[in-house]
Order: sequence, then structure tokens, then C-alpha cells
Amino acid sequence: MEESSFLTDAVYRDVIKATETEGGALLFNEIAEHSPLVTNSWILQPELIQSDAVQSILKRIMDQGGNWEQAFGGVLMVHTSATTAKEIEEQIRRLAPKEPKDT
Repeated sequence: MEESSFLTDAVYRDVIKATETEGGALLFNEIAEHSPLVTNSWILQPELIQSDAVQSILKRIMDQGGNWEQAFGGVLMVHTSATTAKEIEEQIRRLAPKEPKDT
């Protein structure tokens, strides 16, 4: 997969089995091999995703052989090696606004 699917469990760099339809489209059958990367996702304000701080993290992910995707404006998905996944998650969580507490 070159990008993640919101209709199946397939994510970036999964290898899938698919059937070609008469029209030339591919019909997903199953995941044949899971991606070696760890995928994490968050719902964030689009402005936060575009901020210098987050863009710096995303550039580092790309430089280390990972990838990232932004969908529906505020869904950020990152695909990183298992050795950096926790670190990246912590960095994003530090930048994300905290949930408002009930009053």
C-alpha cells in the first residue's frame, strides 16, 4: 500500500492481495504481509499539524525512512520504525492540547 485505507485495516507499506475488476480497479481481498512500520494516529487541529514543531517531527520521520499521512484535515497518521514509535508518540502528545476537564 502506498497510503493507508480508511475502509480496511491496511496501512502504508502493507502488501495486499487484490482482485482486478473488469473496469481495472482493484478489489481488496486481504493483507498478505503487514508493514514493518508501526502506525500511530491522532485527531489534531489542522493548524497544529501545519505548525513548525509538528512539521519538524514529520520531516525527521521521513528522514528516518518512515512516512506520514494527513486525512480529513485533522487526522494525522505516522508510520515509523518500532525503535522510534514511542518517542514520536510522546513528542506529538506533548504538542497536542490537553482534553478540557469537566467542570
